[in-house]
Amino acid sequence: MDTSTIQALIALNNQFYAQHAASFAATRSAPWHGWSALADLLREHSQRRDTPGETSASNHVLGKCDISGPTAPSPKKPPSSLHALDNRRASVTTPIATPGSRPALDGTNDRIPEHRARTVLDLACGNLRFEEFLACEFPHARFSFNAVDTCPALASPQTLAQANIRYREVDILQNALAGHRFIDDVPICDLAVCFGFMHHVPSHELRSAVLETLCAHTAPHCLIVVSFWQFMYDERLARKAMRAGALSADVSSPFAALGIDTSQLEEHDHFLGWQTDPSPLRYCHHFPEAEVDELVASVGTIAREVARYSADGSSGTLNRYLVLEKL
Repeated sequence: MDTSTIQALIALNNQFYAQHAASFAATRSAPWHGWSALADLLREHSQRRDTPGETSASNHVLGKCDISGPTAPSPKKPPSSLHALDNRRASVTTPIATPGSRPALDGTNDRIPEHRARTVLDLACGNLRFEEFLACEFPHARFSFNAVDTCPALASPQTLAQANIRYREVDILQNALAGHRFIDDVPICDLAVCFGFMHHVPSHELRSAVLETLCAHTAPHCLIVVSFWQFMYDERLARKAMRAGALSADVSSPFAALGIDTSQLEEHDHFLGWQTDPSPLRYCHHFPEAEVDELVASVGTIAREVARYSADGSSGTLNRYLVLEKL
């Protein structure tokens, strides 16, 4: 895909969120179901530091990246409907904690000083739902959130004013196109996440660059978590994509005036409308499993895969989650 097409697709999505921020944020209030699975993985990852046979150095590093903090007994049971991690990846996948193996939540085996805040990078943070989820899931941990997005209108002023949230309005894609792998004034973090964004990133090369940025801002032995939208496996969304695609080919439509060269689109690239408007208002990329494999390979020298699972949507498979550990 050439640079002019990439820029045009970025502009299309930026325009969409600028025009529809209020209606989009209004439909995005509940936490994702897949985050519950992630919370269990974070607990399991924290517990590893106390595993017999770990070296002192390993325990120290894993301890540094424990984000769960001292917690009170949880009244909630682990979700029973989580989609299991793929058996084909069992050799490299950290299992989701089961009720019998969940670490003690009374703080007795937590050796992290309570005063140290756990730093989190949320790339394309949207309306900051994940920050609220993490604070509720780990109420006794202290977090310092580094939230990055190009559309502050998605978040409420009250949320942005919270003392533990440092919001930066940055166009991460322009940053990546310029060859930058670091985001100014964003530290190395204990956890880096990116939800609901990778499908808006045009071209495989740029998606690899975004993943490299997440890894660059993650401390050794800490986790990077990314979601990949697999919307073409959903019949309703697939029909919408086909309808928007047909409209994008209509030379008399307003879309034609945008000058997007659709011949430059890559396989699995699509357009989607919004709510009742079927027009091609936003660029979205569908991720088959092989493309997730390729992205993992693109950062193979700096991170290793520890988990992959599906969640969300009525099918429970709308998003594919990838969990990496920084080497």
